[in-house]
Amino acid sequence: MMNAPLPPARRAAQSEDHTDDIEENVMQTRTLGRTGPAVSALGLGAMGMSGGYGASDRSESIATVHAALEAGVTLIDTGDFYGMGHNELLLAEALRSRDRDGYQLSVKFGQLRGRARCWAARTAVPRR
Repeated sequence: MMNAPLPPARRAAQSEDHTDDIEENVMQTRTLGRTGPAVSALGLGAMGMSGGYGASDRSESIATVHAALEAGVTLIDTGDFYGMGHNELLLAEALRSRDRDGYQLSVKFGQLRGRARCWAARTAVPRR
């Protein structure tokens, strides 16, 4: 059972001359599995960036991805059925200039949507 992530840990930092303490937020991480990569405790779900919940804005979506990465988010969730491939293309554009080792993509697959954008079926069988 997965617990909700805790708020970011707080770390005291000192200025170069060590005269004052500054508190900053540090993103907590979790290791996936026993030996998997460490990812941020908070992830960015990208379904809403491709019309999953209504209209979306390309520029705002890309800015959101960039802001999340700068805030320490390293786990981004997408699916091939988010906007029928639009989401993956959007993320490719948003992440193009970023260090590939700086984030992990979680990609779901196998969900099918009908013409009316309703959920039609689930399958893990490749189409021929």
